[in-house]
Amino acid sequence: MRIKLDKHVVVIAVITAFRANRRYQQARLSANEAYGKLPLSFEITQGQTDGRAKFLSRGAGYNLFLTSTEAVLSLEQSRGAPETERRGRKGSGRAKIDVLRMKLVGANSAPKIEGSDQLPGKSNYFIGNNPKNWRVNVSNFGRVHYSGIYPRVDVVYYGYRPRNSTARLY
Repeated sequence: MRIKLDKHVVVIAVITAFRANRRYQQARLSANEAYGKLPLSFEITQGQTDGRAKFLSRGAGYNLFLTSTEAVLSLEQSRGAPETERRGRKGSGRAKIDVLRMKLVGANSAPKIEGSDQLPGKSNYFIGNNPKNWRVNVSNFGRVHYSGIYPRVDVVYYGYRPRNSTARLY
């Protein structure tokens, strides 16, 4: 059975699909821009990740874990990377992850660690069907203070997302 379509109907369908895709792309760019204006936040760890992490920060393509002795940055390569960058991982379905560990040599291994500049939002993790595994109302902070890293030296982690750029950590 063959269906004959009027060429005008096909052109209208293509234009409609193009416009819908353009609106989708514009909405996506707008959402990404709004996300980029959010302050960088640090969640206090309450069982939602490895227990060694005291605070964590998540963003597009990265996770930052702050432990008592180091900052661990996990960077995920975009899944949209060219095939030449993904060679050898074809069909794995996993993005490549690079890890950078930063440790202050000779620093206090048990500093006092506190969040400050508490942010209004809370994080919630509903893991599985058992409410005992859920983590709710997890506090978020704009900064994390490490007191007494060295004698008379403290460290403060904070950051921001400048327009049209990735997150910056200080």
